[in-house]
Amino acid sequence: MKIDDPVRIYEGDWFSEGHIKSIADEGITVDFMDWVQRFQPGELKLDIIYFQEILVVTGVGEILVDYR
Repeated sequence: MKIDDPVRIYEGDWFSEGHIKSIADEGITVDFMDWVQRFQPGELKLDIIYFQEILVVTGVGEILVDYR
């Protein structure tokens, strides 16, 4: 897990993809373009999709900024 790694939130068949912007003691901050959300390390799971490693959200997280 490093800065700029892709992160996906799945909502049924659809997903939103963001990128890690910071990793700190408070959690991992991910920018999804429309919102910024912070997750704990246990809320992200590594998955391989089409031969690419992607982190998938398994928890709720905390929305820091919402532009929607």
